[in-house]
Amino acid sequence: MSKIRMRVPNPLLAALACVGLTLGCLFAGYEPLGGDPDCLYRPIKTELAASLRMGSLPFWSDHFGLGTPLVAESHAAAFYPPNWLLYRFLDVSTAYRLSMWAHYLATALATYGYARVLGISPWGSSLASVSFSLCGFQASHSCHEPFYHALPFMPLTLMLAERYMAVGGLGRLALLALLLGAQITLGHFQIQMWTLGLVVLTGVWRSWGQKLPWRRAVAIAVTVGWGLAVAAVQLGLTWDLVRASNFARPVEFMMPYAFPPGHWAQLALPRLFMSVEEGGATNYWTRHQTTTNEACLYVGTIPLILAFVGLIDRRDRMLGLWRWVAVVGFILATMPHWFSDGYWLILQLPGLGHFRAPGRYLLLTSLGLSLLAGRGFDRAIPLRTFWVGFGFASLFGIGAIVWGSSWSSSPEIRSALVEEERVVLLVEAALLWLASLVVVASWRAGRIGFWIPFLLASCELAYLFHQGTTPWGWSIRLPGDSPVLQVLRTEAAVGLIAGPLQDIPVRVGLTTAYDANLGITPPPPNYLLERSGTPDRVKSVDIRWMHRLGVTHGVYEESRLPFHSLEVYLGEDPVLERLVPRKEKSPKPRRWRVVRFAPGSPHVRAARVVHIAQDWGELYSRLSMSESPDEVWFLKADLMPDPPGPRAGSVRVLEWDGQSGAIEHDGTCDLVIRRTYMPGWFARLDGGPPIPVTPADGGLQSVRIPGSGITRVTVNYIPVMLRRGLVLSLAAVALALIVLATDSIRWFRARMPNA
Repeated sequence: MSKIRMRVPNPLLAALACVGLTLGCLFAGYEPLGGDPDCLYRPIKTELAASLRMGSLPFWSDHFGLGTPLVAESHAAAFYPPNWLLYRFLDVSTAYRLSMWAHYLATALATYGYARVLGISPWGSSLASVSFSLCGFQASHSCHEPFYHALPFMPLTLMLAERYMAVGGLGRLALLALLLGAQITLGHFQIQMWTLGLVVLTGVWRSWGQKLPWRRAVAIAVTVGWGLAVAAVQLGLTWDLVRASNFARPVEFMMPYAFPPGHWAQLALPRLFMSVEEGGATNYWTRHQTTTNEACLYVGTIPLILAFVGLIDRRDRMLGLWRWVAVVGFILATMPHWFSDGYWLILQLPGLGHFRAPGRYLLLTSLGLSLLAGRGFDRAIPLRTFWVGFGFASLFGIGAIVWGSSWSSSPEIRSALVEEERVVLLVEAALLWLASLVVVASWRAGRIGFWIPFLLASCELAYLFHQGTTPWGWSIRLPGDSPVLQVLRTEAAVGLIAGPLQDIPVRVGLTTAYDANLGITPPPPNYLLERSGTPDRVKSVDIRWMHRLGVTHGVYEESRLPFHSLEVYLGEDPVLERLVPRKEKSPKPRRWRVVRFAPGSPHVRAARVVHIAQDWGELYSRLSMSESPDEVWFLKADLMPDPPGPRAGSVRVLEWDGQSGAIEHDGTCDLVIRRTYMPGWFARLDGGPPIPVTPADGGLQSVRIPGSGITRVTVNYIPVMLRRGLVLSLAAVALALIVLATDSIRWFRARMPNA
């Protein structure tokens, strides 16, 4: 143990201990609950775990609507190496919590290392580490798995970029490429895009400001391309899904979820602003087109005071980049509120127009403030500089409290906050700000050591983390105490399940009818089931499509259903009460109705008669009017010519297991599979060569079967971009490993010439 203490600085151990203990409740089963964790990420990881245990990856899943290439849905993070171990050998709930804890700890470690490379003192680096790891962005997005998984790689790759710019070394570039590639495989790609940009910006900033060789900045830019090549397999599959789904977000969809400029005082008054709940009589958050999760900004009171000191210390050129980045991040996060046309222009820049929620740019502000706080936590800063920064921090605190008092006095906030609670929060913030100023001043005067300000800042951040906007609770194992899910598990011939449960049924092996929660819209015709989740929007034509596409059950909050169905359960469900988000706040528990519809169309059928539609409008109209198992409709562009011989007069599906089966027919027929079409599906007849699977009936799969007799049909899926992406990724990884090995051998020989 003594050797470990000698090698690992005590400030680093303190930072890791604070972050590790703050999230230590994960080991006891206390975790982010409901919303995206239970309705999106854990269901996806359930499918990933099932595939890994069978020695494969989830290239396709039939549990999300009419099917989707799950490996291309980047939230699965199927190519992220740690997931191969965690979800292969642990249950999903345990793996999810352990991975979360490890990545938060990794963020603390990487931030500490990056701060040290920037020349920040050990205790300053420790404070920056805790401040960033437990800041408002991290707390509010603890419900978003790709975010906290990707965040450790940001300071880690920036640290490598700084070291390469300072001393060079091809091995550092190879390691940088591997880390960038690993971060990209985590999916969502928003934080990854910012990381790539910051890595390139680091090279340019150092070459321009410190007169370092420009060839190194160019090498870093090339390494970014190398990192993209490492993740080519994931990027290629996702891009293929985007094209097949015609996925595009209009500009007006990119503007909401910005940070309201009037919330600037949240840096000093986090609890006041976070206490305004969503919903209510005024719908404050709806009016500002954002949510409490997307509008959360704080780094801790003591770190904020010290950030002003670090901001004033202009001698420090190493942090000059982050002074600008922190400000630019805040400007971008708020811009849609005060200059929407300007933000529209920014969205036209390559790469910036793919991601919504401008408020997420506060990540850059949070990291910048945390690093500046670390710089300010250094007694080597001249006294005059320190007290000037301290004075600005005091003025900011006073201004924030005055503004917060005025803001919370408005009628719309008063209706959402109890007056006594508002006063308590304001007094609490004022006392905390005063105490923090006293502690920081005492530390600077040398009356107390580094550990007291650090410990107080850590305690405040740990408290705020669990009082934040993400709901936490004890882990729920499904179906567990859920009457609704238990009823569905006992029902016979359960097909697609409609309703507001999102992906929760996937966790117990069932299939959700429509999922609007996935990062990329599922391929057509999944969208035809979108209205099935809200009964008040369902029309008669939707009922026909629900039947055609295999919806057999629905789960709805108690209400009058505008369609015929058989009720099989009505009552409360304590599990769904906790997991499914409410539309409106209410103290009364919801009652859930499970209904059974008329049996839907079979999963597979053989059609004798072919019809042709000229365009999608005609096809949709025809399919909405009739449903005959003997008929199949094609768009003219998708129709394949019949082989020689007559069409079948009699066809029968003898067996079908989802991937293969036997069809008896006396002529040419078309096998129609109730699964969405996607390029990459192919079929084999009686073990012969592959033949194409074509879209029919609005986007389902069809296979043309010629001849007569009993034909064995097998369908398989190989993503179109898999082979090319995999070859490029393996080549990029192999090159990086070779460079690392060569560099390591040179390093070893240089230090041990006799060896």
